Amino acid sequence: MSIVPTTYIDWHCAACGHEHEARAYGGPIPVTCPQCGVTNKARRGYPILPTNEAWCDDRPRQYSISFGGEKEIQVYLRAATGEKIGHTMNPDWVPDCGDDPIAVARAVLAICKDRYIYCGSTPHVEKVLAAMEACQELSEANRRANRIHELRRQIVLGLAEYEDLVAEPEEEER
Repeated sequence: MSIVPTTYIDWHCAACGHEHEARAYGGPIPVTCPQCGVTNKARRGYPILPTNEAWCDDRPRQYSISFGGEKEIQVYLRAATGEKIGHTMNPDWVPDCGDDPIAVARAVLAICKDRYIYCGSTPHVEKVLAAMEACQELSEANRRANRIHELRRQIVLGLAEYEDLVAEPEEEER
């Protein structure tokens, strides 16, 4: 059974979790939450649930300002439970950061162990990788929920735009 949504979460309160649903673009968000009365905690969109993530710099950068050296790329790893690390490495060794976050973390750990004589980040990468593996099911469930919210928003706003466009010629004919 397929149900087309008619509303989406336009904004939410970070303090109490109140979610405001709208049928079209909602405009400005309130300064004070109507449910809990807290000021400046309303945030645009749905509350994004944490997921395992891996990303890296788009270009090599100079990270060692005092010692000079070659430009490196920083790879960032974050588990859905909050553990995180950024590890700088040679641009030739950087794994594909668009891959599965756990696979990226494993690749970074392998590089730390195989290509460096000493890598101070190794225990931190191991800790983040262990956290990612432990919360993999939670991360996938959160990723699915986030995607559903985003698709719901796109459908509702698309339908509102469609209804506006269809209604315009009818008004001109009269």
